[in-house]
Amino acid sequence: MDTVDVVPGTGVGPVRLGMSRAEVHATLGHPPQTLASAPGEPPAEAWNEGALRVHYVADSVERIELHPGPALRALLDGRDVSTTRVTELVRHLYSTRAHYDPNDPELGYRFHFPQLGLTLRRVKLPEGPNDSEGQSFTSLTLGRPVSGR
Repeated sequence: MDTVDVVPGTGVGPVRLGMSRAEVHATLGHPPQTLASAPGEPPAEAWNEGALRVHYVADSVERIELHPGPALRALLDGRDVSTTRVTELVRHLYSTRAHYDPNDPELGYRFHFPQLGLTLRRVKLPEGPNDSEGQSFTSLTLGRPVSGR
């Protein structure tokens, strides 16, 4: 299993926002997978069994998507994204780095931190404190930070 550090405003592991496709390939090697993206967007390139996905605009890294699991461990401020409880990670980011968007229509499932360019997601909400499903995030996306707020 590979471990990568998520650095808001900068990148994930050796992949940096703004890198060219050639620089990413020189760093990670040729992508073993190409995945469909949203309509009108170029396909994403994927490594680590699809757990690390790089999206480009004009041949430059626009955003990096992670799906931590058996092939990839993601650390955010030293905390494992897939094992740290949602409440703990959100509280940490909110108190030390930036506020999440309280008007996000998917709040609860998604926590978007515009000033960090960071979005954390989970597939379901826990049904109670003893429900292990939904207690941690299943993916994150890192893009360019939005100034202001």
